Order: sequence, then C-alpha cells, then structure tokens
Amino acid sequence: MKYSRQIQNQIHSFTFLELLVATTVLSALTVLILPALSDANAKFRAEYCINNLKQWGVGFQLYAADWNGWLPAEGSLAGACGANRGTWFNGVPPYLKMSPYTDLPHGGSFPPLAQARIWICPEKNLRNARSVSGLNSASYGMNNWLDGNVIDDCNQHLRHVRLSSLSNAVVTVLLCDVYANNVNCDPTDTTFQTYPWQKNGVGLHENGANFLFVDGHVSWFLVSAYWNGSSGIMTNPALRWQP
Repeated sequence: MKYSRQIQNQIHSFTFLELLVATTVLSALTVLILPALSDANAKFRAEYCINNLKQWGVGFQLYAADWNGWLPAEGSLAGACGANRGTWFNGVPPYLKMSPYTDLPHGGSFPPLAQARIWICPEKNLRNARSVSGLNSASYGMNNWLDGNVIDDCNQHLRHVRLSSLSNAVVTVLLCDVYANNVNCDPTDTTFQTYPWQKNGVGLHENGANFLFVDGHVSWFLVSAYWNGSSGIMTNPALRWQP
C-alpha cells in the first residue's frame, strides 16, 4: 500500500509539472500567435471592404445602363436632397436588392454589420467611427467631382457625368473609404472631413484606403498617395478625381 501511494504521488507530481510546462508553452505561443491573428483579421476586414466596393461598382453600372450612361449624383444627406432618388445612395441600392438609404431606420448607427450589408466597412465599424450628425452614415463616399457643373445635385436624376465622357475610367475615382462616414468624397474638402480616410496621417487599411474606380475595379493606396500632410492630392495620375 505504501509503495502504491508513492507511485500515485509521483504520477500526480509529474502531471502537475507537465501541466505547468504546457501552460508556459501555450503562453509563449499565444504571445507569438496573437499578432499574426490580429494581422490576419485586419486583412480579412480589408478584403471585406474591397468586396463591398466591388458590389457597389456593379450597382453603379446597372444604374448607368438604365439611365443611358449617366451616373447618379453624389448628393448630400441634408434636407430634401437626402430623400432624393437621383442621389447614388438612394438610386443605386435597389439595383443590388437593397433599400434606398432614405428608407433605412435612422438613429445614430446602422443595424448590425450582417444587416447593414455593403454600407459599412468592418474596420470602421470596429473603430466605432460614427457620424457626428446623429444619423446613419455610410462608410463610403462618391467622388464629389463627378457632379459635373450642375448647381443643384438634389433634383431627380439630373444628368451629371456620362460614362462615355470619361477619358480614363480606369483611374477615375468613383467611391472611396471616406473619413467622416459621409456619402461624398472630396480630397480637398477638409471642412466636412469627406476626404479619403486618414487620421493624423494614418490610413484605415494597412495605412491606406480602398478606392472603387469608374471601370468597376478596386485598388488600395497608401495615405501618401492621396494626402500630403495638410490637404488632399489632386495630381496623382493613378487617382484621378476630375472627369
């Protein structure tokens, strides 16, 4: 009996030691793995955002096909303009089997990400980037320069810019990750912070932002490609803003 008890004690001691070693190893592995997992999650959110923009690109093409090649207005959420069906955020969603922006429930934030669908970039959602207006706002803004010379962009289906009039759709920006969760994007407009995402010179996705171009493709650019430290860059040939 005494010998048996000694064997049991040895087994218990060995098991405890093994558990201690295993815990130490797991702790070390956790320290090594967590940064990699964080990077992987960030890449997933960036890819999710890219997929959102690609779907918007399809919607814009379908809209333009129905309106003889004319793009919708970039519009504004203010007043009657926010409910106008000729603005991109109201005119394009039905082509993607979604409700116009004006028909969504408002109250400070979109519904959960799964319900908000392609309106929301998950990286911005993670950072809790909300509109200061108290209304729902999208994560993406339309190139403010694609309104042409039309003064009132709230009128129903005003003719702004026609696809056939664009000399280089491959590099002309259509939508981008916008800093202030608004519906328009202008690299020169720091008043309303509707420039492409950057905060203190740091980008949203791996120190950059995603851009949808008029031809439907999406590309990522470093902050230095669209922000010079004090204002937006309008001279980058790979990021064309003016039609």
